[in-house]
Amino acid sequence: MAKDTVIRCVQGGQIREFKVGALLGIYRDRLEREKGEIHVDDPQLEKKVTEDELKAFYAGFPYLNPNRDLPPMPNAAKVEFRKEEVEQPKVEAVEENLSKGQADVIKSMEVSELKEYLTTEGIEYNTRKKAKEYFVKLALTTIK
Repeated sequence: MAKDTVIRCVQGGQIREFKVGALLGIYRDRLEREKGEIHVDDPQLEKKVTEDELKAFYAGFPYLNPNRDLPPMPNAAKVEFRKEEVEQPKVEAVEENLSKGQADVIKSMEVSELKEYLTTEGIEYNTRKKAKEYFVKLALTTIK
């Protein structure tokens, strides 16, 4: 093919057309200084140019080469997020002081009953929690 073949490119966000000779020639840097970097964006590039010109395009525009070596993947590092420090209710020896009947009644309650019990006792609890163990521990720490 001739050096007058027109190739579609993107330069400075605009679609422009350049001749093969201009893209592969020694004055390409002058074109890039004028309006920014040139990106070849012609879907029929392989059909428009010869094999030698295609190799020159691959050398000048490495992102066009489908067989290029890709950079190695970076090693993935485990990301640890900050954890909220939540005060756990202190269950020291309170359960030992309770009669077994009271502890068993509290342990047999459902979550909704435990929430109701804690609100009647005037104890604040985390409303986002849904685990029964959390409410049981709170209830057991309140009984004296």
